[in-house]
Amino acid sequence: MLAMLGAINVPSANLTYFFTNAAVKYDSSYCPLLTGYRTPTVAELQSIATSLTSTGSIGGTPLCPMVVWALNGIEPVLVEVVPALGTVEVLRTPSLRCKAYRICVTTTTPANG
Repeated sequence: MLAMLGAINVPSANLTYFFTNAAVKYDSSYCPLLTGYRTPTVAELQSIATSLTSTGSIGGTPLCPMVVWALNGIEPVLVEVVPALGTVEVLRTPSLRCKAYRICVTTTTPANG
């Protein structure tokens, strides 16, 4: 259901993200297919973890724990995201051929006002 919502804005994190609901191998060109979107950093995933719910907002039914591709610096890494707890933990990444979920993010510009 979250994947069908499209772009989810998380104002507290100054981010907008797409949850693709697809487990895929790492590909650095995956997110750029969505203009302006990129692979999130570990810290960015941490800031949106509790919004990974059925409604795309805090208070919806949290998604199950999942393994997601993220960037640690410039290195792609696997992380376990537990939306119910809001936790993100870097896992051992044996290969870029491992399959994990993809979340693509872009920085949102706060409205002037």
